[in-house]
Amino acid sequence: MRCATRRKLADYEVGLLSAAETESVARHLERCAGCRQELAALRRTQTLLTAAPQSDPPEDLWPAIRVALASHRPQRRGLTPAWTPAMAVALALVLVIGALWLVPSLQHQALPLAPVGDGDTVAEVQLAAAWNAPLADQAALGLAMLATMDEEWPLEAVD
Repeated sequence: MRCATRRKLADYEVGLLSAAETESVARHLERCAGCRQELAALRRTQTLLTAAPQSDPPEDLWPAIRVALASHRPQRRGLTPAWTPAMAVALALVLVIGALWLVPSLQHQALPLAPVGDGDTVAEVQLAAAWNAPLADQAALGLAMLATMDEEWPLEAVD
């Protein structure tokens, strides 16, 4: 089990915690075997490190590190150059397919032509064409019907 207290064990061991936190960690260690084992491992590591001989680093260590870092180029993230042409072809293909699918839906379909007789009026021709169009404007259709009616026919109000 992972305890939140486990992150405080190194600070507890070297005395960097406040008095209240030190007391809290000490009480937790009485109940938690996993944290006690972790603290014991930290103490063993500390013992090994203090027994190891200490030496000063060479004077040219940091300049050598700076040179190594400056010469190291970070790896490029993202698409590799080998994938770039393939992605361009795929994008072009998607655009062409999208255009082929979209263009027919954007074209307006002409209204079907109605036969025009010798005595047909413009309103009658429009009325015949509008009947064949599935999405004809209802107001225009009503006006065309009114135009073809006999003038003596009484109009009634629709509720």
